[in-house]
Amino acid sequence: TPEERAAEIEREFDAMMADHDKLAERVARMEKLDDAQRKLEAINERTKAPMEAKESRQINVSDEIDYRGAFNEYLRHGFGDLPREARDALREHRAQSAGTNSEGGFTVPTELIPELIKSMVAYSPLFDENVTRQLVTAAGNPLTMPTTNDTGNTAVLLAENTGASEDDATFGQVTLGAFKFTSGLIKVSNELLQDTAINLEAELRSLMAERFGRGIGASLTTGTGTDQPTGIVTGAGTGFEAAATAITFDDLIELQHSVDSAYRRSPNTAFMFNDATLKALRKIKDSEGNYIWQPASVQTGAAETILGETYVVNPAMADIGAENVSVLYGDMEKFIVRRARPIDIKRLDERYAEADQVAFVGFARVDSRIARLAIHAASSTALFLIETWQRKFPARPLPKADGQCGNDA
Repeated sequence: TPEERAAEIEREFDAMMADHDKLAERVARMEKLDDAQRKLEAINERTKAPMEAKESRQINVSDEIDYRGAFNEYLRHGFGDLPREARDALREHRAQSAGTNSEGGFTVPTELIPELIKSMVAYSPLFDENVTRQLVTAAGNPLTMPTTNDTGNTAVLLAENTGASEDDATFGQVTLGAFKFTSGLIKVSNELLQDTAINLEAELRSLMAERFGRGIGASLTTGTGTDQPTGIVTGAGTGFEAAATAITFDDLIELQHSVDSAYRRSPNTAFMFNDATLKALRKIKDSEGNYIWQPASVQTGAAETILGETYVVNPAMADIGAENVSVLYGDMEKFIVRRARPIDIKRLDERYAEADQVAFVGFARVDSRIARLAIHAASSTALFLIETWQRKFPARPLPKADGQCGNDA
């Protein structure tokens, strides 16, 4: 080969090799891209079903997040399958603790709390803000409230040029803590969670409310105050000891007048007893044969009354019987129920994973105390002579101007 031709071939070869190197680099880049694409497709294939499920469930993630819908989906499918907006909405309510938050560390959306409390009222009226005083605090540290009872002091006449006597007011205090209650675990299979057509949120609310209503309601009623709330029965003053087997017309009047008149005039003054006691009290008649229980008025909107007073039915109160406190009377607003933070309901995904189950558990921190001795109790003891005397000499209450029996005898 001539020298010039050889040099030309060499230049062509060099150019071809340069093009080859460029093509090789391009092929390598494309192979890397194809490999990444295959990996991405594999990921998409694994997540395709959850993505389709999220689209079919049509979770509302508009400007106003549907907390209720997001929480319902969280109950069914956990946190991982929620759209980002719904996860963010629930993350705002994540329960903080000293440890690491788990996937189930979320409290109930804000809309669920009032409904849970309303359901608890059906089991214990002591949660009802229209009956007792409710305090909801951001933390559970001891809460001290000052008290005073100056009903024994009065103004006196003072002569000219005479100094006033010293008569200091006496103050005290009550301290409210935050005792922890739990609903206990509710375990549900994943098959039921995924396939059920019922409203999980409503069912969960109902179950938790019943458990909290029964358990906390009993402590708020008869709690000893030692390692548990001070119940309304425990904190009430002794009003009157009735017969062992029955409560009479006179007993109720005695109970009413055992409470200072300043508290009797309160708009929140009422009787409290259970349904069995209500049944017995509804049968009591005055000396004129009139029932002391009066039904609600459709015309005026007045509630049902006994001796002209409203009443509250509390299932945790004891029945009429020997040594039982069966009736309370007084200013119910003076009974304070303290709740520290909203009720927590958590979902536990990992704990029962080997059985393919999910558990739900609720926590509440509550305490209670009577701020002033404005509520008295009627207990039952074996006083047969009193019961016999009442049968022989029935009470005759003074009539009101309208002819109805009054409260004062």
